[in-house]
Amino acid sequence: MSKTMIKAMRELRDAENYLGRSLLRLLLTWAVVPLVLLVYAYAFRDLWSWYLTPLGLPALGYLHAYGLALTVKLATTVYPTSGVAKELRYTLRQSLVAALVAPVLYWTIGAAVYHWGMR
Repeated sequence: MSKTMIKAMRELRDAENYLGRSLLRLLLTWAVVPLVLLVYAYAFRDLWSWYLTPLGLPALGYLHAYGLALTVKLATTVYPTSGVAKELRYTLRQSLVAALVAPVLYWTIGAAVYHWGMR
C-alpha cells in the first residue's frame, strides 16, 4: 500500500471515530437534559410557592414548573460559538456540573431565607 492510501485510511478512521463520539455525546446530552430539568423544576416549584404564591399568584404544579424551567433554560442558555474540541469538551463538563449545582444552590438559599427569615 502506498503512504497516501494509508494516510487516507487513517483520516477516514479518525473521522468515523469523531462522528461516533459526537453522536454518543449528542445522545447522552438528550438523555441528561430532561433529568437536569427535573432538578430545576423541583427548585422552581418550591421557590414559586415560597415567594410568589403569598403575593397572590396561583400555586404552581410540578409539570407547570417543569415547563417553565424548560422555557427559562432555553431562553437563557449560552452556547459556545467557537473553540477547539478539547475546550468544548471542558465546557460541556463544566456546563453539566453547573446545571446540577445551580438549582440545588438556589433551592438551598431560597429555603434558608424562607424558613429563617419569612416565617
